[in-house]
Amino acid sequence: MDFNRLDQHLRDSLVDLRLSNEERDELRELGNDLTPDQVRYMRNRAFDLVRELITDPDNAVSALKWLEQVIKTLEVRCVARVVRISAQAKAAASASATCAARPRSRWMYAYSPSPTTSSATS
Repeated sequence: MDFNRLDQHLRDSLVDLRLSNEERDELRELGNDLTPDQVRYMRNRAFDLVRELITDPDNAVSALKWLEQVIKTLEVRCVARVVRISAQAKAAASASATCAARPRSRWMYAYSPSPTTSSATS
């Protein structure tokens, strides 16, 4: 998805100064397909849009609530991705450690000098 469409998505949800449940769900689904750069863009763009609105005191509170909901929705997406990546990294590290330990232990026992050989020469 290009940045213009992301921007338009935010503008459309800001029209009524609230993030409906449907808009939140759409943003969450959209967030699952975004790259980290696109998520940063969305977050920064949301702040820019709200800055434009808070000059009018009548819109300030509603705009800030909308911004809070957008940021929280994007944060949930980021946390879920970090948890998923962390779980994958742990699984890979565990598999790597298991694989690395197996051959070393076999080789270590196969080529270590026997205790009787070293004591016989002493």
